[in-house]
Amino acid sequence: MSSQAPIIASALQNNLRMQGIDLSDPQRFTEILTEEMLAEFTTRMRAETAPLYLNAFSPEDLAGIVAFYESETGRALLAATPMLTQQGAVIGGRVGTELGQTLGPRIAARLQAEGIQLTTDPAMNQRLIDSLR
Repeated sequence: MSSQAPIIASALQNNLRMQGIDLSDPQRFTEILTEEMLAEFTTRMRAETAPLYLNAFSPEDLAGIVAFYESETGRALLAATPMLTQQGAVIGGRVGTELGQTLGPRIAARLQAEGIQLTTDPAMNQRLIDSLR
């Protein structure tokens, strides 16, 4: 959320400008927006995800998870999680793009080698294979 707030603030500022409203302190506007977004986001995420954890873990498991996050190692993980998530998203986007460029031929080869028909019309299936190459 922290990384998205400036983008959202910029969009809102542009919208306000289109309405003839110029902010004298856009930095403060972004700070307030970020604070409000984080507060509401955190509250709603906790409310909506708590049942997931209650269904997935026993009370003993939850106590162990809490103990971990209260430990020095757990606090270190919590502190690093936003950076890890952000960098992981960048890496995931890059890897996905790279895979998208190489998977087509691999999928085509597998479909052909295994004789897999993904369409009811064999000619259409061949067109699919050709397009993947």
